[in-house]
Amino acid sequence: MKILFVLGFANPFAGAGWTRIGFFADQWSRKGHTIEVLGAFSYKAFSKRGVKRLSNVNIFNIIFNMGLTHPLVFILNTLISFAVSIFALLSRKPAVAIVSVPSGDVGVGSILACKL
Repeated sequence: MKILFVLGFANPFAGAGWTRIGFFADQWSRKGHTIEVLGAFSYKAFSKRGVKRLSNVNIFNIIFNMGLTHPLVFILNTLISFAVSIFALLSRKPAVAIVSVPSGDVGVGSILACKL
């Protein structure tokens, strides 16, 4: 089964979210599932953008996220996340998509894309 995780940070990162998702990804990949992680990057973590492979996990840090708290930036981040998530869902065709983000804008866009 192909599983796609969506996280709101540039992955891998030192934090509880990556620890949790990394544990699930490691265990499920050992059982033969294909695990992919869709992550976001900001202008502060611009060097972490792109595609990489960590053990048996494909990591796609391709959602651009501006780390500002203005309402218009929130809407723009949601639209960017929505567009990139649709592209990722159509191209990767996962059986399961798990959205695990503490920040709202990346998560809202990804959840909307999953509902389509």
